[in-house]
Amino acid sequence: MKRTLILSIATLAIVAVSPATAQTATTRTTGSTATNAGAPTSAEPSIIILIQKPTYPFTVDLATGKALPAKPIEYVTKGRLFRLGEETSKAIVDANFDAYTKKIEDEVKKQQKPTYPLTTSALSGKPLGDKPVEKVYGTKLVLLAEIGEVPAFDADPTVTIRKLNDAYIAMQLPTYPYKKDPVTKEDLATFTAAGKTPVKYLWGNKLILFTSANSVSEFEKTPETYLATLETLK
Repeated sequence: MKRTLILSIATLAIVAVSPATAQTATTRTTGSTATNAGAPTSAEPSIIILIQKPTYPFTVDLATGKALPAKPIEYVTKGRLFRLGEETSKAIVDANFDAYTKKIEDEVKKQQKPTYPLTTSALSGKPLGDKPVEKVYGTKLVLLAEIGEVPAFDADPTVTIRKLNDAYIAMQLPTYPYKKDPVTKEDLATFTAAGKTPVKYLWGNKLILFTSANSVSEFEKTPETYLATLETLK
């Protein structure tokens, strides 16, 4: 199958970013797979929001403890997304950046570890064992087999994240519950019966199947709308 690369707003983030700092914020399709791989700390805030929001672990404003409103403030600082309920929370986050970052990372580990799709390191292929090294990449948990893998991951996490994303897709695909493309409403069974292959897309760690790359681009414009639609398509 022809290899295709989709350049979305996320892809722009990797231009002129070195491997040491790049978290490859790209919505890509290779064959029929599309994934959001990550986001460089120097990326535009809109890109960091796109990548980190799907697996952001809190429904409260960390600065106030209050529940987030329907449309939270998406505050990006130092390459990190903080979802806030009040403008005054920005100053509190700035003053307590390290502490709130740790809270996010600890909650990411707690939420994502039980459903982690691999038993080996996506970087080295070594068994993870009982006590793997836990890294949080944006808002995505990455488990490594040993502490010695950390420098290589930090230098260039791209391949590791793509392998992890592929594992999330492989884990969810056999029991995929949704019957239609949430954007076009095209029936997936009819689409595949015609010999076509859906685009496999990860929204955070959640698999969504689309009938075209155009659907992926449209989804990323207003994901909340289409996520709500998706739940009606089982």
